[in-house]
Amino acid sequence: MYKKFHQFFNYTLIGIGATLTHFACLYLLVDILHLLDPVVATIIAFLCGASVGFVFNSKFVFKFAQPNFTSLGRYLLLTGFSGLNNTMLVFILVKIFNWHYMLAQLFTTGAIFILNFTICKFWIFKSKEQIYAS
Repeated sequence: MYKKFHQFFNYTLIGIGATLTHFACLYLLVDILHLLDPVVATIIAFLCGASVGFVFNSKFVFKFAQPNFTSLGRYLLLTGFSGLNNTMLVFILVKIFNWHYMLAQLFTTGAIFILNFTICKFWIFKSKEQIYAS
């Protein structure tokens, strides 16, 4: 039980770091540089945060010595799925419901967090022992 909690706790900490990366990039692109619409900026910011998440989750949460093409490919699929959901939900909340873009992003981040952990644990970073046991 402790190992599972420890793994989820580490995933949460790395998720916070990846989320901070996402929010910092989003804020930079929209409010500081005034370069992009919030919906377009969240796509770029999401990719920055997802990159941080992959590198640190593979090494410190799921203990992959060297991420392989299978885990990277699966992670890219999850990133695409999550990015699409992220963009759609931010679009709906900002453009249709007139939420502030940061509040919309905060809500969206919370909405997909648990789903992503489950997919990472049981599919993306599934260990060889788990693969052969199933």
